[in-house]
Amino acid sequence: MPRKKRKMPRLPKGDFSPRDDSKIMRRVVSDPAAAAEQAREKYAAGEDTWRQEKYEVLAVVYALGQYLKYHGSAWRQFIKSPFFATRKHPLRPIKDQPHAMRHAAYLVLNAGNDAKRDRAGAYVRGLQVLARRAVRADDVVGEIIKAGGDRGTDEGGQNGSHSPAEVSAA
Repeated sequence: MPRKKRKMPRLPKGDFSPRDDSKIMRRVVSDPAAAAEQAREKYAAGEDTWRQEKYEVLAVVYALGQYLKYHGSAWRQFIKSPFFATRKHPLRPIKDQPHAMRHAAYLVLNAGNDAKRDRAGAYVRGLQVLARRAVRADDVVGEIIKAGGDRGTDEGGQNGSHSPAEVSAA
């Protein structure tokens, strides 16, 4: 008897996070595209001298990812961005939605090549730890700083190459 093909589980409908009414999340909910573009400009303007600014940009990426993950219409609008038009394989409205935070990071951090995508992926892994702990978007910057910044300080890591929040979860 042939095996049944498993369907990908659907995301739950409804609110993205009932307890997150933070300032950053309200800005993202009101206009996700504008919030992403504003964070992208802030990232591009401060690429050389920035630590606190980067953490604030990562907080916007976190809020965008959390919002887009549970709101299909906002996600479908987001993937129509010109940044994603040049992809070899276009983003799919349902299958790629669980990875919304990763794609939001690619857009905001302008990750057009492999090295930038690897860096954005490292940041996203840290932000996903915070998402599992249901951290509010306004508290992301403090959690990153508390964890040791964008490079963790765990002794067991490879030259401190941890992502922003992995150390706080350890």
